[in-house]
Amino acid sequence: MSLEFLTNDNPPPARSILQYDVQPGTVYVSTETESMYANLTITVYNPDDLPVNCMQFQLGFMADAGGDALTTANDIANITPFSDQNTWALSSAGWDSAKPNRYLYNFEPAGIDEYLPLNANQSLVFHLNQVKIVTGESVAPFTIFETTGTSKSREHQVIGSIPNEKMIGPLSISSFDVSPPEPIIPGTPITLSWEITGADQWRVYDVGAATVIYDSTMPGRQNLMSWPVAPKQLTPARDTFYLLVARSGELFNNRVAAAMIMAAHFVDAPNAEPPIINPRGTSMLHWTTKWASQITITAPGLRTAQFNAPPGQYDIFPDAPGNQFEVQPNYTVPYTLEVSGPGNSQDTQQVMVAVNLPPPSIREFKISTNPPVSGIGQQLTLSWQSLYGYNATLEQNIRGAKSITNLQDVPLNAESFPVTPTAICDFILTVYGDHEASAEVTGIEFAAAPQVGQNPDPLLFDGKYLWVGNLNDLTVTKLQADNNSVVGTYLVPYAPTGFAHDGANLWVAYDLTSTGGFVNTVTRLRASDGNNNGNFKVGNGPMSIAFDGANIWVANSADNTVMKLNPEDGTILTSVDVGLAPIGLLFDGTYIWVVNNAANTVSKLALDGNTVIGTYQVGQTPSAMAFDGANVWVANQNDATVTKIRASDGAVLGTYAIAPQLSPTLTSIAFDGKDIWVGGYNPTSGYWMFVLNPEGSLRFNPIQLSVANSISFEPRTLCFDGSYIWASLAGATGYVLKL
Repeated sequence: MSLEFLTNDNPPPARSILQYDVQPGTVYVSTETESMYANLTITVYNPDDLPVNCMQFQLGFMADAGGDALTTANDIANITPFSDQNTWALSSAGWDSAKPNRYLYNFEPAGIDEYLPLNANQSLVFHLNQVKIVTGESVAPFTIFETTGTSKSREHQVIGSIPNEKMIGPLSISSFDVSPPEPIIPGTPITLSWEITGADQWRVYDVGAATVIYDSTMPGRQNLMSWPVAPKQLTPARDTFYLLVARSGELFNNRVAAAMIMAAHFVDAPNAEPPIINPRGTSMLHWTTKWASQITITAPGLRTAQFNAPPGQYDIFPDAPGNQFEVQPNYTVPYTLEVSGPGNSQDTQQVMVAVNLPPPSIREFKISTNPPVSGIGQQLTLSWQSLYGYNATLEQNIRGAKSITNLQDVPLNAESFPVTPTAICDFILTVYGDHEASAEVTGIEFAAAPQVGQNPDPLLFDGKYLWVGNLNDLTVTKLQADNNSVVGTYLVPYAPTGFAHDGANLWVAYDLTSTGGFVNTVTRLRASDGNNNGNFKVGNGPMSIAFDGANIWVANSADNTVMKLNPEDGTILTSVDVGLAPIGLLFDGTYIWVVNNAANTVSKLALDGNTVIGTYQVGQTPSAMAFDGANVWVANQNDATVTKIRASDGAVLGTYAIAPQLSPTLTSIAFDGKDIWVGGYNPTSGYWMFVLNPEGSLRFNPIQLSVANSISFEPRTLCFDGSYIWASLAGATGYVLKL
């Protein structure tokens, strides 16, 4: 903005030594109705030969005082006051109690209690920036209160006025038009044209899209007086506004032009009155449209309502007079309103009507069989009852998988809904109402019972293959887990009882004794082809083995020790004493856990291999362990219990009795990503699998095990491959069970 500064002709009173000058005066604006901003400069000058000790300056001007106002009261707070000398600071600002229309800005020495000298023939400059110059011409009174002196201060008042003349500049916009001027259907090209004088540059904005569509400074488009230029077309889809802004230096002017497009749309968002109703109550939907010839109202589970305007008319719906429609929903529901009109134009809005219903609930959700086990491709049946819902979905989540399958809308109530389990999966029913209610049941697919070597015991899944140790054959079988095919069978020196996989090799631990005495060897097989690439001496009875990501760990059951080995050459790195008969190892990502079978304890070891962090009492004759990400679960063989231990501090969180009526001997345990699986047997009652939820309760009835010809065997070891649980079934006829 260009300013011409005028000197304040009103001299200060004789009693004040200091002189003042307040600028500006004339302000050029674009039009007579334009408001502009100016920056006031207040100069304090000491013409004397001696310094003047200045204590305070109060700068004030009138606002909203008839025609003698420089600005308005509403714009006072937007003014920015400061001094050219940072030794002077704004201490306060506010309305003058003596004159309600005078606003004062108080400057005092910054950080100094008394005064600052203004030296001889020196000036001090204050600024009041962003003062809004109001419409019209006026003379604005300006007042300065000065406080000078040292021990005895003196106050002087300087009163002046600023001529506030608005001068019209040469910039003008004489026209800004849309052609054709009448409403058009969507897709019809329009042209914008204008007449401008005195402008350096101009732009046209699409206000609705907030974009620049023409700029006179763009190459090849300078100084055009219409837009667009063929072959380019401007075809707005609905009503919009265009803004033309022209500038001359820092002066500007603008005009607005409207393009009326016959595109069906809602003027405002539809509403419902009342928006919340009680059951069996009614609500009225209201809407306002433009260029609408048809309106359709839909809602989930409710009938579609459609209204048409008389031929050749818009926004009048005789079957819905007053643009309203009464609804009586049974539950909270969104109503979708869609209008259509000229040129296939459409607009869609939603309005919610809420019903004061209790939260939805699921009274029952059950599966047809207990335990819920089916063969490959066989169906199970779900049934459920729910209350106060308006929609329900059913999900089938496979344990270990991150994807959700079979997500579908289902009835709110069902007596018989068929499903086909895949691996171990959870069927999750969700009922939607004012809130949500969910329930789940589990289905299990009995996938296969592949035959391996005689009397299988240890199992290990390496991410693709399942490894099975066969006690009677002195062999290791390699199965492809996804299709159950035998990849290879490899001889080992002794009866295998434990596996560990280091990424390239399978490490094998052995039974406590062999012909001629204790076994004191572990074997390393190359995982790719099963070739033996090392037998390494350890302690006596190395029944269990584990890998921690860096080292191999061996539990020597006859020596009551745990050793740490270098996986490269089998060198014994450390050895530490643990409890009696350590027969099981587990790595939880931080610590090594040991089952002390004859001591009824488990031990927690640090990875240094020398430190027993803690030893914790469990049930009688613990046989196996599993880790769920936070807790270690221990199967206790002789008292048919499972103990849950918090891994971080060894706290025993619970001991759970497993099917006392069956009196099972518990031999194995595994975690499937959600539940704990426990294997057990009783010579009288049979061979079983028990599935515990994280709270230690049975999720469903025990699963009785049988394979070909209904022969049952002890589930000696359990393993989870990410989808299925595998169980090695002890016995001369060698099977592993996949379910």
